[in-house]
Amino acid sequence: MPSPAVAPVRRSAARQLWVCSLVVGGIIASAIASAPASAQFAGSLSIDSDDRLRGYSVSDDRPVASLNLSYDLPSGLYANGSVIATLDHADNVHPLGVIANLGYARSVDSGLSLDAGITQTQYYRYVAATGGDAHYTDFYVGVLTPGLSSHLYLSPDDLHRGVTSLYGEIDGALRPIRGWRLSAHIGAIGYLAAPGGLVRKTHYDWRAGVARRLGPFDVHAAITGGGPGNDYYLSSAHHRAALVGGASWVF
Repeated sequence: MPSPAVAPVRRSAARQLWVCSLVVGGIIASAIASAPASAQFAGSLSIDSDDRLRGYSVSDDRPVASLNLSYDLPSGLYANGSVIATLDHADNVHPLGVIANLGYARSVDSGLSLDAGITQTQYYRYVAATGGDAHYTDFYVGVLTPGLSSHLYLSPDDLHRGVTSLYGEIDGALRPIRGWRLSAHIGAIGYLAAPGGLVRKTHYDWRAGVARRLGPFDVHAAITGGGPGNDYYLSSAHHRAALVGGASWVF
């Protein structure tokens, strides 16, 4: 049972999460209402066995549910928002986090596009963070081609104040037959600055996945991992390699 000092903090965090969720949803809804007919809106409801951030478990290997919304304008501007909830070890539902993203993509050649934007991520039950609260802002640039993309992310306060990180990733996707999708990811993070006494080492992560589209549903599974070493939280070591599966309803 949480202490009297901790309980109000958690209630406040939950209120902040839902306020942020409403703001994200309101921005997207307002944009949809005033947008030209050529604008594109999409969304999904997903259930997954774990929520992983760059090779680390955010939800303590517990299942998560998420609502994801995206909105693309013909000009190249786009907005994405996600609200995530999880189950604790007593199977109680708790808000896990909210993610908001604004960006701009521009085609510069046949099949080649440049991408830039900002992502704000706020977690309220991040298992490796003190009190569960963790947040960071990413400024990113990327290059996209059919089936392959690469991005570089700069975070001035990566989960801790004063920690500046640089993360690079390459993602690939292949559709060998109708309705099936293969995907692969590799990334690495390095630290440009950190407060005294806080040691940050370069880490890498990887993922290989397969997905099957069944009408409006998407069933997916992936093997994910990273290194060097294990993931440490709740005073114990956890293997970085994991099998993660889930399903989405796409609308």
